Order: sequence, then C-alpha cells, then structure tokens
Amino acid sequence: MNYYDAFHERQLQVDIDMPDEEIMLSADPSAVIRVVENLVSNVLKHASGSVQISLKEESSSIVFTIRNKTDVMTEQDVERIFDRFYTGDTARNKKGTGLGLSIAQSLMKKMNGELFATLKNHQFIITCQWKKRT
Repeated sequence: MNYYDAFHERQLQVDIDMPDEEIMLSADPSAVIRVVENLVSNVLKHASGSVQISLKEESSSIVFTIRNKTDVMTEQDVERIFDRFYTGDTARNKKGTGLGLSIAQSLMKKMNGELFATLKNHQFIITCQWKKRT
C-alpha cells in the first residue's frame, strides 16, 4: 500500500502519527489491509485539504483513526455512512456506490473490532478499534 502519489495528486496534506515501536494486533492481516485500503480510498475520493491519520495503542485497545475537514457532511450522513450503497452528500453522489465503508465495517465486526464515524467541529472522523488480548 503506497498512497503517496494519490495523496499528492489530490493535493491532500497528510499528517501521519504512528508510534516508533511495533504494535501487535491479533487480527486477520488481509482483513486489516482491506479495511485500511477502503478507508484510505474513501479519503482519497472525498477529502480536501488536510488529512490526519493516526495509530495508537491504548490500555485496552488499538485505535486507527482518519480525520479530515468537511463542510458538506451532516449528522444524518454520518448516521448512515456505513449503510450499503449510501452516498448521501452531494460530493459523494457521483463517486462510487458507497460499498467500501459497509465492507470495512463488516470486516471489523468479523475481527471483533469496531468501526465508527463521528462529525465534530467540521471534522469527519472515522475510527477502527480492536480490543487488545489480555
């Protein structure tokens, strides 16, 4: 997965916050890759300006977050963003079928993880969270 050129072509400024040390995650590697690819693909289709991507280890979970500024999404869009074929805002109507996020959420559930979205201060925030094994 090398998205550098795609981000550059879309003139997206990406801020990546990843820890220096390895984070161990007990999950299906191909499913994790597919989830991340779907989330990044969504950002490449719909984001403008800057994008923040982070991975962190919390006390009981591993958290992967992507956030970007949006002036077109509403709370209603966020509530339905994982519905199959939903393309609610006008920026999304011409760009795809809306399946990517639905697939990503389904894969996260199969890995006993969570995928959720929020809208806060004109920031669309999508978060993957896996519980750490104890």
